[in-house]
Amino acid sequence: MKSLPKKLSLFKCLKIGLITSFLSFLTSFTIDSYIWQRPTWPEGEVFWFNAVLNKSSQWGTMPFLWYWYSAIPRALGFSTFLIPLGVYLDRRTVPLVAISALFVLLYSFLPHKELRFIMYTFPLFNTAVACACSRLWTGKNKSFLRLGLSVVAALHIVGNFIITAILLTVAYKNYPGGVAIQNLTSIIPQDTPAHIYIDNLAAQTGVTRFTQTNDLWIYDKTENIDVLDENHDFTHLILEAKAAYETDSRSSSLLLCWGLLKAFLI
Repeated sequence: MKSLPKKLSLFKCLKIGLITSFLSFLTSFTIDSYIWQRPTWPEGEVFWFNAVLNKSSQWGTMPFLWYWYSAIPRALGFSTFLIPLGVYLDRRTVPLVAISALFVLLYSFLPHKELRFIMYTFPLFNTAVACACSRLWTGKNKSFLRLGLSVVAALHIVGNFIITAILLTVAYKNYPGGVAIQNLTSIIPQDTPAHIYIDNLAAQTGVTRFTQTNDLWIYDKTENIDVLDENHDFTHLILEAKAAYETDSRSSSLLLCWGLLKAFLI
């Protein structure tokens, strides 16, 4: 079967993009507004906070080249080394790789960096990788060198599986907040009312709305408060282990300790 190339006009591209964007907005707005019980457009709120208010750096900053030496190699694994080869062997991939590299370069100027900001470029980078593997494999019988390169191209997929398994294991350990609230939920009787304080670090490492499963419990994420103040009437604390919180630790019994997070029973 032959492929049938077809060009997409700019007008039709914009039309499809606008329709898709509207449907995506409608879906996101409807679902999130129902979940949060208030009009909520999460993508809009994120854009307002990061771009308009320019507060994204509050979430941390990374060096200018972080995407290039850390994010992309960890995401693509050994496939990273085949991108230049794919561009060399199949010049049709040059525009794809060039526009992706430009996209990453522009995002590198933002101090706050996350892998999800550039993940849209990975399919384009992988197109060059696929072209490299295809060319090497189809020409494997021409010489021993090409045979060896084709074997390397095939084995790099196995290497990527190994890297993925290792990184998944490491990533599993990055959510001490989720582990803390999971264990707290298993320890406290479900019919017992509780007033749980969740600090900023816990909220960033696994404590989400999906883990707040008990309607009898109050989950409080208010920032910049004295959690040891008796007026708050907290029954449990999930927070970062700091000396300031541990001054009254003699009157508290330690329930959980995972990484930097502790859950205290007051």
